[in-house]
Amino acid sequence: MVFAVIVSAGKGKRFGGKVPKQLVELEGMPVWLRAARPFIELDAVKGVVVVVPGNRVASVRKILRRQGTRKPMKVVTGGKERPDSVKEGLKAVRTLNRALGKMKGSWRDPGDPVVLIHDGARPLVTKVLIEGGLAAARETGAAVAAIPVTDTIKSAGEDRIVHQTPPRQNLWAVQTPQVFRAGIILKAYQKAKGEVTDD
Repeated sequence: MVFAVIVSAGKGKRFGGKVPKQLVELEGMPVWLRAARPFIELDAVKGVVVVVPGNRVASVRKILRRQGTRKPMKVVTGGKERPDSVKEGLKAVRTLNRALGKMKGSWRDPGDPVVLIHDGARPLVTKVLIEGGLAAARETGAAVAAIPVTDTIKSAGEDRIVHQTPPRQNLWAVQTPQVFRAGIILKAYQKAKGEVTDD
């Protein structure tokens, strides 16, 4: 069983606008919906959870109803930080998974569901990218979309003095979707300490 969590509860501080970037309209459609559409349309994905700010839950539900899909979809309120929002999304996936009632065993079984976690501010995701992540995660338990870094990267201290230039052939810029068997990502969040900016 495959589920998608579209994380769209951020404040968009780096974007710098009055409205968070995932809520901005792009060619007549909110960015979060453009990001969610490939997951909604992909047959392999059996349910979609959209995580949004609390004041947007009702409007997002209304927009999703207009999509005319029979696929189970759930809209939930995000948390204070991204990890909190992902956790809320995972709780909703558990609810959807139980409601569908097709999975044998528990979340910790080898047959536990696969969860695609995608940023609602990334509207250019393709079905090919999603399917590639699913194929890799089915083989290894987890996978992430990434591109090789082409710029030279410097590591510097608080004094802004360069301490190291890591070889770029070893560096990858991580994107989303990030794909996990549910048991793996739940265990990772239980063990996570400090700031988590990425799954």
